[in-house]
Amino acid sequence: CKAPHFDREVVLDWRGDDPRKNFSNWTLIVYDGQNRRRYNVHKAMLMNGQRRSDYFVRMFGGCTKSQGNNNNEGEIYMPKTAANVVPQWLDYTYKNELNLSTTN
Repeated sequence: CKAPHFDREVVLDWRGDDPRKNFSNWTLIVYDGQNRRRYNVHKAMLMNGQRRSDYFVRMFGGCTKSQGNNNNEGEIYMPKTAANVVPQWLDYTYKNELNLSTTN
């Protein structure tokens, strides 16, 4: 197997459905009581830096039990209002961008 070669710097991003393309190593499944949404994320982004989440630091550090069938995903319940802003939270965590409006 030959390692891929990149002509430019790889920027980690949570957007995209194929974890092989964005190099994600964990899937966050958000359940709002009706729907499940999957986000292909990077553990390092969620648990490091100034915008890290203490929740995920504890989860990945072994302090909590993730609900999932393996170590590559975890499901969390959030009320619908909170679940709807997960994409904005991920943008803030990854890119230090926060775009909020009355519709989101």
